[in-house]
Amino acid sequence: MKAKGINPFVVGGGGKDTRADMYPLIGAVATDTYKQTPDWLTRKAKGSMKFTDPAFTKAARKVSDLAKKGYIDTAGPSRSYADDEQAFRDNKGSGTTSSTP
Repeated sequence: MKAKGINPFVVGGGGKDTRADMYPLIGAVATDTYKQTPDWLTRKAKGSMKFTDPAFTKAARKVSDLAKKGYIDTAGPSRSYADDEQAFRDNKGSGTTSSTP
């Protein structure tokens, strides 16, 4: 897809009150961290888990690597919902994760 000029990930729809930029990291943390340790947040609150733990840093690195390689549309999180839908129609990504504030 990327070779054809299509951005594989479109994350947006937050506009001026955006929260959409957190979704790639949330997805990676849920997959890499919570799958391995479902009570990670509870343990983090108690001090037995840290953001430097291997599963969490792996998830963060995964998102960072995707962004560095150009697979995440960095303009998306600041676009309005309507502009995000238009970006999808303009083939600026294969899927859309949208947030409404």
